[in-house]
Amino acid sequence: MKLIAMSVLSCSTWVAATLSTAAMAQNSPAPAGQVVVDSVNRLYLNPVTTQVLLTGYFASIEGLPGPLFSGVPSESTAHFTWSSASSGATVLPNGDIAGVVLNSGENFNVYYNPSPNQNWNNPGSFSAGQLVATFKTAKGTQATVGPVFLVTRSFVLASSRSFVFKGQTFNFRRLIPHGFTLSVLGSSVPLSDAATPAFPLVFAVAGSGFAIGGELSSFPRW
Repeated sequence: MKLIAMSVLSCSTWVAATLSTAAMAQNSPAPAGQVVVDSVNRLYLNPVTTQVLLTGYFASIEGLPGPLFSGVPSESTAHFTWSSASSGATVLPNGDIAGVVLNSGENFNVYYNPSPNQNWNNPGSFSAGQLVATFKTAKGTQATVGPVFLVTRSFVLASSRSFVFKGQTFNFRRLIPHGFTLSVLGSSVPLSDAATPAFPLVFAVAGSGFAIGGELSSFPRW
């Protein structure tokens, strides 16, 4: 009986340790340079008021069990969305290339919505749900050549909150502790059927983010 009890206890301890290790692995940060997010975005622009709004959703987030959608993958079913307002930029033309230096210190807010219902025609819908992380932007660049533009920019994690997804607790402080560098490609041709009264020009964008490996002292502190 003692041997049986010891065997049961040993087996239970092994199972608990295995489950704990698996949970920690899912909450462990990705190595530097690894793709940690894939995003689909839209850029909203009002040339009169110079307002710029960026919204989108994450198709994947390293460390989170997929799929990250409540149904067929689209903006309306995405559980994790984001929104970021821009205050302006510095234009640096160079021949046929229109270069832009983007400002730093702006909020990039990430939301988790257990019952998503976003709509590109309603940019504010991408800010619905639980605010689970706020990243701060570093300076970045946008280069436009003909019908496409490329944006490269880093986002440093400023704050995060734990959230429960598919029965497990996660936190961006563990998933992406130092932030990520985003590289996205967009069309410089406005979407003809996506204009809103507040933003008459809307552009389609998509890309991936790469994990930052550690604290970068050159970034400003907030």
